Amino acid sequence: MTLGGLGNEYPILIVADQRRLAGREKEIRSFLRALRRAERYAADHPDEAAAMMAEETGLSPKVAREAMKRHQYRIRLDEVILSSLDETARFLLGQKILDDLPDIAGAARPDLLE
Repeated sequence: MTLGGLGNEYPILIVADQRRLAGREKEIRSFLRALRRAERYAADHPDEAAAMMAEETGLSPKVAREAMKRHQYRIRLDEVILSSLDETARFLLGQKILDDLPDIAGAARPDLLE
């Protein structure tokens, strides 16, 4: 089986060391608010967002628009995402890519998205 056969959500993650997060909740919340604004902008202005992606990646605007249609741009850390991450970790453990199963739910900080 490949990772692609899991049928999971393939979230793009922001991962940080807990020590680096300590005492920086204001900055983290500000960063996440900026990501939410970007999320809304991409949803409300898909052509402009695709043009920005095209400029940054070198793709044509048409290809960038088509690529963006295949993705969901949402900031979330819900049960679906947590389950998907756990399933991926279990797969990687079974493939001997990970030595130990990480505590995904214990490390997640959904409170920062509030």
